[in-house]
Amino acid sequence: MAFGVLGPLLPDSITRPSQRRLLSILLLHHGSNIDRDRLIDYMWGHRSPQSARNALQVHIGALRKAIPRDVIVTAIRGYRIDVDGHDFDVSDFDCLAVAAHRERDPLERVVLTRSALELWRGDPYQELVEETFALPEVTRLNETYLKLLELQMQALLALGHNDEAIPQLRELVERHPLRERLHEDLMLALYRSGRQADALRQFRSAQRILGEELGIEPGPALRELEERILFQDRNLNTVDVHPTPHNLPTFTTSFVGRENDLLRARSSIDDRGVVVIAGAAGIGKTAFSDVLADECRAQGGRVLELRGTHGLQRVPFGALAAFVPLEVGDTDTKTVTRATASIMNTGRSGMIVLDDAHLLDHESAALISGIAQSRGARLVITVTSGERLPADITAIWARWPDCRIDLDPLTRDEVGEMAADLLGRAIDDAALDEISSITLGYPLYVAAIAAEVSDRIEKAGEDASTAVKSLLGSSDRLTRLLERRLSRLDREERRLFDAIAFAESIPTDVLSIMDEIGALSRLETSGLVQVGPQYAQVTHPLLATVANETLTLEGRKACARQLLDGIGKDIDPGDVASLVRVALSAGVIPNTEQLEVAADVAMAWRDFTGAAKIAAHAPDDQQLIVLRARALRFLGEVPDEVPVDLDESALTDFLSTKSQAMAYGERRFADAIAMLQEGMASLTESTHRNRLATELLILSGLSGDMDALLGAGRTVDASAGHGHYPASRRADALDIIGR
Repeated sequence: MAFGVLGPLLPDSITRPSQRRLLSILLLHHGSNIDRDRLIDYMWGHRSPQSARNALQVHIGALRKAIPRDVIVTAIRGYRIDVDGHDFDVSDFDCLAVAAHRERDPLERVVLTRSALELWRGDPYQELVEETFALPEVTRLNETYLKLLELQMQALLALGHNDEAIPQLRELVERHPLRERLHEDLMLALYRSGRQADALRQFRSAQRILGEELGIEPGPALRELEERILFQDRNLNTVDVHPTPHNLPTFTTSFVGRENDLLRARSSIDDRGVVVIAGAAGIGKTAFSDVLADECRAQGGRVLELRGTHGLQRVPFGALAAFVPLEVGDTDTKTVTRATASIMNTGRSGMIVLDDAHLLDHESAALISGIAQSRGARLVITVTSGERLPADITAIWARWPDCRIDLDPLTRDEVGEMAADLLGRAIDDAALDEISSITLGYPLYVAAIAAEVSDRIEKAGEDASTAVKSLLGSSDRLTRLLERRLSRLDREERRLFDAIAFAESIPTDVLSIMDEIGALSRLETSGLVQVGPQYAQVTHPLLATVANETLTLEGRKACARQLLDGIGKDIDPGDVASLVRVALSAGVIPNTEQLEVAADVAMAWRDFTGAAKIAAHAPDDQQLIVLRARALRFLGEVPDEVPVDLDESALTDFLSTKSQAMAYGERRFADAIAMLQEGMASLTESTHRNRLATELLILSGLSGDMDALLGAGRTVDASAGHGHYPASRRADALDIIGR
């Protein structure tokens, strides 16, 4: 069956308004569980009937009769819609959009963009007009649609099809007059067609529109193109493809020096829209990026702060919530894509700051690379020298070498200025020489020394010089200094700190359950932990590294159990999934309900390998047995032998999934047919037999096994819920063989 929301709702056979609204809501969250209470709120809002739960069940039941019954799945505390195996225009649209943006061949880009745009039948989610919960997805789809139009025009220009592009670009400019890229492409197409005067008139038109509507001048790209047209830059006639396009931690420190580096960074952002700050751990990259972010805020701009994280332990950090709603089932990449689009739509006043880019996975690195190449970006990236970097990140300064700034250690005088600022007092030359020697001019080392000195002044009554001298002769560097700082934490503080460092980031909802005696507040006050509106994390990666290096295997397991115990009933499923993966990495098996949530999220993220591995940890749970089989089917693998203790409903799901894996994944149609025939003989409920009969009819029809097809058709009970479709397939088979 075909499902569609990119225009009027499909299937159009559903006519009742309540059913159309319910189906639209489910499709909005396709692949993700929706809590019943949230679904009720989405259906009726403040007008919810007193028997809302009963009413919802009635509507779910009615909708199941109108579409394939197994499409709507009863999940933990709610429902989800599973359109795998059916056509869904949003999924196809997104896949084609990603492929089009990644495609380098302009001809293939035209083909892919046209295929995607053909799926667009009108405004998306028309049953949910003006609903705030649908607005983020509607906005994302509209933005994706416009970017595909722009990409298609750029591909046509790259192929030299200027005359074909001009009328389409004129129409697009009229419909979307504030998108500068469309004006730019139209100017370029006109110029390449020998219409220089028309190209310049188009610039004046863009200038007038932007001035009247927004009170701004055209951006640098449009102004540069006008200048190149005026000077008849011969390079403009060259056919070319235009490139298309988690919270920052702060360690207690003080920013000094770096004036020349700041000038270079500001110039790179203004000229290229991107700057990369590189250097060793502790050199002050984050503090440097904070200065640039603060300057942007002081000028009235918005700043989106992101941080690289490892693989599927990535979680949507709280900073994103200020830009876009966070929805269950969204990957970080999807959420960040919407958030960055929100920033870039603000023009040159916004800024995106990405810390620890060396931790990005491939998909996120490709996203950041695309932003760096887009014309509306103001992007600040920090990378740690010596770390292995994604190719998409290194490509940024390979293209613009001057955009990378490698930070040097602080000079002796700058070390003295920073130390005096942190200590609140000047230090003598001898002490400064020692501090400069011990810290090697690294700001993070200076901050650690200052913390040691302050502690000695406060607890031992020493003066600054004596406190510094007590550290003389020590060969310790930053790691030992940080270990010493952590060793002074009390038992509960260290226990909580280790858990946060082990997990990389913990939702504050989980911490509120874990922290029973106010240890988190003390950790935050001491500058060891940063607490945001939704997540808390260690203030600097080196602190987390030191903590993790001191953890034994049993200590890691203790942290994992502590994290799992903090999962309450209202914790976001994405956060549950992240914590479950952390626990499994330590060899701790979560309870069945937590595994089910994590496996469901993995399936929603299309991480089928992860879903199969998670589900395998509960070999006796019926839901996870079936879910693992579904995950393996998507991987083209055949699930394990049929478990003997499944109830008929779960067994039917399992056999259906396994037969698909055998037939479509390994092309073993005969084995799949034999298994389905054996399974049907073991079932007592006609509804379940009919479902397997449907699968058997499909496979036997594809393989040409007419005897199996007729045998399946004879077993159909037309009075059961799935009788019509198998009966129609049996009729088709009889027609084929002439009976």
